[in-house]
Amino acid sequence: MIIGLGPVVFEVVKIPIDPVAKQRPRKGSSGHFYTPEKTRRYEDDLCRFMIASRHNHKGPFPLSGPLGIAALFRFPILKAGKNRPTTGDLHTAKPDIDNLTKAVMDALQTAGIIKNDSQFAYNMAIKIWSNDPAVSFRIFQGGTYNAET
Repeated sequence: MIIGLGPVVFEVVKIPIDPVAKQRPRKGSSGHFYTPEKTRRYEDDLCRFMIASRHNHKGPFPLSGPLGIAALFRFPILKAGKNRPTTGDLHTAKPDIDNLTKAVMDALQTAGIIKNDSQFAYNMAIKIWSNDPAVSFRIFQGGTYNAET
């Protein structure tokens, strides 16, 4: 399998924030569903950084056509513990990587960077431990895929 990434069309090098996974909607006492506060605040923070980063990119926004995303989620290193990770170690504990990526994709849509998160045809995400917690990502326009290999 060979995937050829398209050109980078939007990039946020570093959002200095602890990564948060997208939480499932909750059902309120009135019977209506709502987004949990922790998820809403996180996505709002991501949106602010994304909107501020738009001036560094040609656009036009929202991006159209098939897209890909590569994301890096840097989690704060635990203060204590006998198996304390070091910077760069892979993070294999919760939260799940798909829920982390979903929060970024939803924030991209809310910020007007993309039309809809269904445009993402491929993604790659990595979770690591770091002394400098942050979220970074690149969006690629199009790409190629060879199923023959």
